Amino acid sequence: ALDMGQRYCFAVRAVNSRGPGPWGRETCVRTTGPHPPPPPLMPPHAVSSSTDSLVAVWSNVTPTGSPTLGYELQRTDWWTDADFYTVYDGNMTQYAEHGPLLPATNYSFRVRARNIVGWGNWSPPVVYATQRGGHCGNPDDVRAYKATRLTMKRSIQHCIISCLAEAAGCIPPCITRDVGLSHDCALCWA
Repeated sequence: ALDMGQRYCFAVRAVNSRGPGPWGRETCVRTTGPHPPPPPLMPPHAVSSSTDSLVAVWSNVTPTGSPTLGYELQRTDWWTDADFYTVYDGNMTQYAEHGPLLPATNYSFRVRARNIVGWGNWSPPVVYATQRGGHCGNPDDVRAYKATRLTMKRSIQHCIISCLAEAAGCIPPCITRDVGLSHDCALCWA
């Protein structure tokens, strides 16, 4: 390992089967102190959104002695109350998520940068909403989803399968009864 603040000189020469060649020109450098990780970034901002997609961008961090090597973007959403989780880890300053985002849903985003020293701190979280589409996404449907999310998929599948042999229009009332979603939201599965 090299010591901080010291001057080191290097020269290179080639060696082959006939022996070593002449030394190249000597180059000297001075080591510097340790560089800190990148500072926190400004929060990402949404440049476009639809009912099931969102494009987030963020600014490149000003290097503090060491170039930025990458970014990590995390998100969470209001429907599931999940903790932040990583949706992007790379060197671009833009992220697009096209489906399966839910309509009329608030998504929280945060981003951080990495340099040779390591990861910087997270940006402050910021919240963006997808556009409303259809009738799902109202507060009552969100509460019904949160109350039944562990059994919702199974209940909806049961309604679809059991209604195959019945008259048209059976699925929405079954979903409303078994899951608690509004009739208009249940129409999404009809």
